[in-house]
Amino acid sequence: MTVDARPALVRICDPAGQPRGSGFLADRDGTVVTSLAAVDGLARLVLVAPSGESRLVRADSVTALPHGDLALIHAPGLPLAPLVIGHDRTGAPGTAVRVHLGAWSDRTVDVVIGEAEGPVPEEGTVPLALPRPLTAAHSGSPVVHAATGAVVAVVVARQDTVARAVPPRAVAALDPDGPLARLLRRNDVTVPGFGQDLNLAGVLALATAAPPAPHVLVERPDVAAALARFDAGRASVLAVVGAPGTGRTTALAAHAARRRRAADPAPTVWLRGADLHRPDRGLRDAVARALTAAGRELAAGPDATCGDPAHVNPDIVARLARDHGRPLLVVLDGPEEMPEALAGRLPEWSAATADWLRAAGARLAVACRPEFWEHAETLFPPGIVGRLALGDLTAAEAGRAREAFGLAGTGMAPGEGRHPLSLRMLSRIRAAQRTDAGGCPDRHDVFAAHLDLSALRIARALTDGGRLVPAVAAQRRLAAHVAARLHEAARRSVATGALGARVFETLFPCRLGWSAAVLEEGVLRPAGPAYRFADEEFADWLHGRHLDLGATLATVARAAVPRHRVGPVTQAMLHLWRDRGPGALRRRLRPLVDDLTDGYGSAPGAADGGWWARRLLHDVPLALPDATGVLPELRLLADRIAAGAIAAEPFGAAFWDGLRLSAADLLDLLHRLRPVPPPPRVGEAGIPRGSEAGYL
Repeated sequence: MTVDARPALVRICDPAGQPRGSGFLADRDGTVVTSLAAVDGLARLVLVAPSGESRLVRADSVTALPHGDLALIHAPGLPLAPLVIGHDRTGAPGTAVRVHLGAWSDRTVDVVIGEAEGPVPEEGTVPLALPRPLTAAHSGSPVVHAATGAVVAVVVARQDTVARAVPPRAVAALDPDGPLARLLRRNDVTVPGFGQDLNLAGVLALATAAPPAPHVLVERPDVAAALARFDAGRASVLAVVGAPGTGRTTALAAHAARRRRAADPAPTVWLRGADLHRPDRGLRDAVARALTAAGRELAAGPDATCGDPAHVNPDIVARLARDHGRPLLVVLDGPEEMPEALAGRLPEWSAATADWLRAAGARLAVACRPEFWEHAETLFPPGIVGRLALGDLTAAEAGRAREAFGLAGTGMAPGEGRHPLSLRMLSRIRAAQRTDAGGCPDRHDVFAAHLDLSALRIARALTDGGRLVPAVAAQRRLAAHVAARLHEAARRSVATGALGARVFETLFPCRLGWSAAVLEEGVLRPAGPAYRFADEEFADWLHGRHLDLGATLATVARAAVPRHRVGPVTQAMLHLWRDRGPGALRRRLRPLVDDLTDGYGSAPGAADGGWWARRLLHDVPLALPDATGVLPELRLLADRIAAGAIAAEPFGAAFWDGLRLSAADLLDLLHRLRPVPPPPRVGEAGIPRGSEAGYL
């Protein structure tokens, strides 16, 4: 990679306009590095940028470094691009370098350090064989590495044809707290260098993640504080665990943005589970791919100031960040999306990931469902994992969110006003309506309206962005056709949540503009080699509409369905309740209670240990707007828990308190949960024989 240093060079003149030397910008505060000879003896000097803009500088803005024959000029506001000062302290003999012969001409000379003839240069300087004539105007010219473009030395004097150059790093080492050392530290953190001259600024350029931008950011102080403690603590892994729609991605995206905007910005790499590949040995492989992809983008753009950003070693990136006290954070959002073959090797992957995190000093934040983490947590070594449980918004947060979303005074079903995804979607729906439709929509209503609105907006995009407006009836027919294709996409992806690229192209052909319209609307998104619905909870709801519930319930107990796919199964049972009434749902719930009865909480012979039965009996009743219709099954569940026939977990106080029931029905259930003492044995405790009937 060839870097042109000329845009960073400045001419140095005396007030009469006579050349005194050259210099180059080394930071974004306007610090120019030059030779001491270029400024020596001047009370005032003039700096001239390549654009012709000039700046008069007084002597009090000049810092002389006589021990290195260098000088620093403070001239903020110069329209220059700073150069990276390389890590090489001496410019090793045999290094190919390029000397920019001052800002006064376009001449450059390619030479090799150590090939000069003539007088022996002074200790700590670099000998360069340069052609005649060299003048005072060339003093202060940068000597850059021919391959990376980083500055390795500064021309300060010449002896016949041998130029003498001083490496800034070597000079700074003589005074570690001096002005030149401080400048080099600023250079490291503000001017991106890559390749062998990778610095912290380069790391930040490579690992400035672009996570999904929060639609409307509502601060969650407790969550932000917990994430900040993780950054400052010693744990290597933090799991942000919550049900879909509770804002896991939004919370981590906000945290990544805070890291990026901080006074001392820290690097973040953003990955999704779909970014993991089947052969990956650990997280390091995915991080390497992400950094390399970012480097290629930089190499194709104007921001690569030195080195080759397309060749990146994740170990060096992480250790450099660690050594600057700003550990690299890798966010893994939705690990459930990883390839099935890799999920089968999750223990090995987790062990390799833990080893790399500790060796490189990096951190991992995982945003996932509880079903995934309850197993994944056990695969990491003890002592390196923290957990942040995320639920719905607090009352105060919900109030701020409703204001931010423009929903103050808008009716919503109980509980929906604190659910982040419901608030976001309803805000979008209300904004599209000419008038407030009123009512108190629940989550099913919100998701159904979101689907209709998305289909309508895609239909408008397909009619040339709405400029070719068909008749209202025709537009509605097109929107219905779009909705049908979205339903078909859900049906085709119900098993894993992923829609293959070929099926996506069939349903949403690129040549007809469907693909662009669907992706632009944001209802589907790319996910590795496939596509997924953008909002996971909405995807569960839509997949549940197309799930074969009978076949699935017969399969899950054999552990043939990943636990993180519990969402569509739950939603399928809720659709059953809405479409066919409580009786149809009761017929699905009763066998689950029976399955758990024998074996003290585990379905007999089930490979999953009764996990699916417990989870569905827990989640489905809690999601019902009115659980009165399934009271017989709830009573049976309470009776069997009280009798010890079913384990009490996860049916604790929060479960019973969360059911939407009348006070009388709830009290009845709580009364049933009181442990039933076993009947005394006949003949004991004064109980005469023949009295057994009193306990039947």
